[in-house]
Amino acid sequence: MRRKQQIQAMQQELALLRQTVDSGKELAALVTGAAQQLKKPSIRTIAVQVMKTPRFRRAALIAGGAAAVGTVGAVAARYRFYQTIVAQEVKKALKPVHDQLDDLQATVDAMAEAEGIEPEKARKGKKHRR
Repeated sequence: MRRKQQIQAMQQELALLRQTVDSGKELAALVTGAAQQLKKPSIRTIAVQVMKTPRFRRAALIAGGAAAVGTVGAVAARYRFYQTIVAQEVKKALKPVHDQLDDLQATVDAMAEAEGIEPEKARKGKKHRR
């Protein structure tokens, strides 16, 4: 299920990037048109005119959204990767403790049987392993 969500997220990101490219093409056409309309076009004047257009704002919003999605995805993947590594290391570190707990539980069960108590009733706590 998680893989399917990742694929959908990637498809959405791809659609946003395609929109960004299309908006970029539209912006290039706007800049060219604005430059042809001016007698003495200056870069500053062209830039101001282009930034005032709704298409530019939409393209900037799409590009910012795509960048945010990419950043969040990368951070989530990195977090999951390190979380897996830490979980494995903790499991390795706790293995000797778990073995000692198993030995102690076996001793408690043996003592309970020797006293005539059922081993299941002698256990008060939860088992340490899942």
